[in-house]
Amino acid sequence: MKSTATGVINRHEGYSKSELLATLGKIMASIGETSGIIVKSSTDNTENRIKYASAHDLRRGAAKRLVNAGVSETTLQLLMRHKDTETTRKFYGATIEAQVAASELHEKLDRDRRDNELVGTKASDADFNPTEVAKLKSLLKMVSDD
Repeated sequence: MKSTATGVINRHEGYSKSELLATLGKIMASIGETSGIIVKSSTDNTENRIKYASAHDLRRGAAKRLVNAGVSETTLQLLMRHKDTETTRKFYGATIEAQVAASELHEKLDRDRRDNELVGTKASDADFNPTEVAKLKSLLKMVSDD
């Protein structure tokens, strides 16, 4: 017995994979519409209509979360089952590049912060203002150059 968009798949025998996926997609789209989860609003143009959440929106959302978590392009390609990296880059390349840049900046800024700390002190222990720290560094450099 074949199911409808709002029905339940009771038995999978006799169904092709594409029929099962199409039915599942229709069920998920129906849930998105019933729940009122809008992923794209209509505009003044009558051509555009409201788009409710679907299975593909869940897929895209999961991929974006993975990218934001720092998953590599290769791993994302495998998980999304893209045949080549160009497909992954087409949809997620800019996000991946932004994530890599953000990680690089965070690492660099954190390293610079650590390099500027006084050895053996906690930030709350340092009673020196930035000018005094610069003077101390200058003195230490002069001593170490001798």
